[in-house]
Amino acid sequence: MPTQDNAKGTPLAGAASEVAKLRALGAVGAGLVASVIMLWLLHLHLLPLGVRGQWHWRQRDTAFWPGPAVLLACTFVLLGAALALDAARRQALARRQAAASIIVLLTGSYFLAGAMLLAEPGGYCRATLSVFSDLSMGYLTEASKNPDFRDWLRNTKSRTSLGQVPDRVATHPPGPVLVFYVLDGLVRGQPGLERVGLAPLGRLGLTAEELLETARRVGSGRFDVHHVAVASLAVWLLMAAVPMAIAGAWLLGFWWLGERAGIAAAAVATVIPSLYVFTPGIDAGIAALAVWVLALWAWALKRGRGFIAAGVVWGLSLQMTFGLAALGVILLTVWLAGGRSGGWRAWAWLAAGVAVSHLPLVALGYDPLTNLAASLRAQHHIMASRSYAPWALMNAWDIIVFAGPALVALALSGGGRTKGLGLGLGATVVLLLLAGATRGEVGRIWCFLMPPMGLCAAAALVALEESAFLFAGTVVITAQLMMTTGLATYLLLVTP
Repeated sequence: MPTQDNAKGTPLAGAASEVAKLRALGAVGAGLVASVIMLWLLHLHLLPLGVRGQWHWRQRDTAFWPGPAVLLACTFVLLGAALALDAARRQALARRQAAASIIVLLTGSYFLAGAMLLAEPGGYCRATLSVFSDLSMGYLTEASKNPDFRDWLRNTKSRTSLGQVPDRVATHPPGPVLVFYVLDGLVRGQPGLERVGLAPLGRLGLTAEELLETARRVGSGRFDVHHVAVASLAVWLLMAAVPMAIAGAWLLGFWWLGERAGIAAAAVATVIPSLYVFTPGIDAGIAALAVWVLALWAWALKRGRGFIAAGVVWGLSLQMTFGLAALGVILLTVWLAGGRSGGWRAWAWLAAGVAVSHLPLVALGYDPLTNLAASLRAQHHIMASRSYAPWALMNAWDIIVFAGPALVALALSGGGRTKGLGLGLGATVVLLLLAGATRGEVGRIWCFLMPPMGLCAAAALVALEESAFLFAGTVVITAQLMMTTGLATYLLLVTP
């Protein structure tokens, strides 16, 4: 006989359900108000953007207003989100509509990223030069200066030494540079790709030679016209990480909390400012890899097998950034909350997957542990001039700003309903804040924590049904669109 404490439909269960609904609606309202206040402070140049004298986000000298293409893309995304929420607003899902809406969201997210870039005056030129820049990336620089990838890979000391290589190369594993080696090889082997890469510049009235002249001032690589095509193509390829991250959030929700939560997670995660405003960059790609690791882990926990798949993707992500080692906390809490599916064999298979994914680079001479130690020393040297205490607070603020206050508020209200994901995510954030290894820029660097917040927010939304579910989700996505376009309007977040 069920007790009042755990039986569905009992007075206590009904009261708990009402509390969850009120909490979700309250979070939606608080997130909307916070978004409006933040944007107003940003307009007045009063929004805290860092620690003066140490590091801060740069505000544009002249703000620009989103053009028709951006507004059209926002409308397209909002329509896709509304269709998705409408398909999932009741327990009996409209699956065909849900599938169509997911396609709209994935397409719309890529369209929005491109529209925002092209709406900015000189945006495409700025983005292409950012790929060349030692300051903003540096990976193409290394690929152009070192024609033999194997020799470059083996010389760990040289490629992790600040002053000899761009800072972001020194503090990362070799994955990002390898991506540019591969892209460079593809463009050299396929002349048609070079023409495709240079075509957008011609339409904007730019010549490859003009851009190359500037590129040689912002990057220390051995660049030629061929590299202009590589950089131009990289801009569009890097934007594909946005729909990849949304697809991962959808599958994570679907495999862990069910179809309805998966659809809601995809809708809410579609508009996370950090995924859009740091284009071009590798951080959205890292976020996509992170959420796919969690999605595959959830899939394996549900089936009781297949853990090696999550390990392989996690291993690949650790070749892009060592920071994704932090996912271990979330993987552990989800495993514990999921009844320890697979037992300790799950972890053995996970570790095997990580090892297998490293084998190709290790065979070429890569030493992951030596690289990790050297990159941590470089990171510590860069951050040594920044104070610990102020950044412990400002990093938390940065997450709220660049994840979007509406998403954060809703995620906090639903984190306890995610079967361990919310607990792991919260613990990871707290540990990273206390560690203080990264001081500043975490709105970009910790972007990988943000797509999983979409599932925490979805867990709050699924307490609602019918019009309340549709209304609350639409308000949150609207607030997120406001923050995304507002940050792009007022801040210059990626500079050559």
